[in-house]
Amino acid sequence: MLNVKQSMSLKKLFVAIFMMFSLLTPETDSVRYPTFKVDGTMKNKFEYASETGSSRFSVRNSRMGVRGYLTPFFSYRGQIELSDNGNFKVLDLYVLLNPSGDCLFLWGRLVFQFLILTLFRQPT
Repeated sequence: MLNVKQSMSLKKLFVAIFMMFSLLTPETDSVRYPTFKVDGTMKNKFEYASETGSSRFSVRNSRMGVRGYLTPFFSYRGQIELSDNGNFKVLDLYVLLNPSGDCLFLWGRLVFQFLILTLFRQPT
């Protein structure tokens, strides 16, 4: 367990490392940081009964997410899924550090959404 003095020194170390990386990377583009983008998808279903002329529309689930850059080499991502039962779960929640073009550090949770098993699953 860290005491207060050690905790403060770790915070100072983290801030110093963050500042060092931000000073090492020259800003060559005209993008202003931080950036913020919202995205999402909806899986829905539409049914039409030709005999009665009635139809219905339902949303199976929807995904909403945010992503962006804090600096040119430090990005983040968050995505949740809302199901038709009213439940939600976190799909992606991570930060990505890319100090050079060859090295990536990812902290958090990343879910691959397109797996080979979904190709063989029967439709519901």
